[in-house]
Formats: sequence, structure tokens, C-alpha cells
Amino acid sequence: MTEKPEDDLYWEIIGKEWSHITFAYREHANKKPIIEYSLPGRIIYSYPGD
Repeated sequence: MTEKPEDDLYWEIIGKEWSHITFAYREHANKKPIIEYSLPGRIIYSYPGD
């Protein structure tokens, strides 16, 4: 991940889940996935982008 912006709550939350987000992306990389992270439910969705 890149440098953390000051006082960015969303960046902090995404940072905690980054390994799971990248795992979801890599699992479907051949389909150029679109990754969505639901903050309230803490759920990662992966949709085919091609």
C-alpha cells in the first residue's frame, strides 16, 4: 500500500483488510476483477470485470 493520508479512517480500515482484499483479487486476476469492500458488513466482494 502507499503512504497513509493523515486522519483517514477508511484508509486505516482498508489497511487492516488489505491481505484479504489482495487475495480476492489474485484469485480472480484472469477475469480482471472489480473488488468491493462493504464497510458495515466487513465483506469483500469480487466481480468479474471483463
